[in-house]
Amino acid sequence: MWRFWGPNVAIWGPNVAILGPNVAVLGPNVAILGLNTVILGLNTVILGPNTAVLVPNVAVLGPNTAVLGPIAAVLGPNMAVLGLNVAILGPNVAVLGPNAAVWGPNVAILGPNAEVLGPNMAILGPNVVVLGPNVAVLGPNAAVVGAERGGFGAERGNFLAEHVNFGAKLGRAPSPAP
Repeated sequence: MWRFWGPNVAIWGPNVAILGPNVAVLGPNVAILGLNTVILGLNTVILGPNTAVLVPNVAVLGPNTAVLGPIAAVLGPNMAVLGLNVAILGPNVAVLGPNAAVWGPNVAILGPNAEVLGPNMAILGPNVVVLGPNVAVLGPNAAVVGAERGGFGAERGNFLAEHVNFGAKLGRAPSPAP
């Protein structure tokens, strides 16, 4: 049975609701919120004007929320794209691999099973720990302790390694490190 209520009209039929200018239409697994939105097919959701189409089995918690993958969780508006088993907690966060966790914005890309301890961290590979910004990554199973000091030490170490390799190519013994 259909019913109509005034300017902000609500129409209730088989699984259908239409609510005023910021229209919400709920058909068979369909939701449309906001003006100038596009009607979607089955098992899809759109939220707000000019928003992307959402895949099936998604959860949307606010306006202008980005596309969600299956079994994804959104913590607020303007979130990045979420994939399966991925958590993103702030804007401007790069794409994460599966089973990755992020604690702040501006965090670099993480591989699977990687852990981030703060914002502005470098790219982490398997078994690599980086403790501050602007620090060079030394390789697997390495930990960098200082920011500028650690970075300078890494640059100096690379320079010495190149110097040794260059001396070996010339058949000379490398000069001692300063």
